[in-house]
Amino acid sequence: MSEDTNLIKGFTEALYGLTEGEKKTVELTPADAYGEVLEDLISDVPLENMPEGVKVGDMLQAQGPNGVFNVVVVEVNETTAKVDANHPLAGKKLIFDLEVVSID
Repeated sequence: MSEDTNLIKGFTEALYGLTEGEKKTVELTPADAYGEVLEDLISDVPLENMPEGVKVGDMLQAQGPNGVFNVVVVEVNETTAKVDANHPLAGKKLIFDLEVVSID
């Protein structure tokens, strides 16, 4: 399997050794998926720097030193909005039902 895959590490590792027609259920910890929630990626932004009418659950794009990245608004109060730049699945255990349909 190629090392330049876009699949998460644990998912890719779960596929190794499977043969055509084989099925497997895999449970991935955050470390083998999208990582733990990093508190440094959650920050308060003054409302004057946010789009008008911003609300919890809104997905926005922000500009940082390494380019554009996505954030989710997780809290809004009178003066600030708290945004989270963690992957939406960070900190979560993932369960996949895998089936190898064919191998090329």
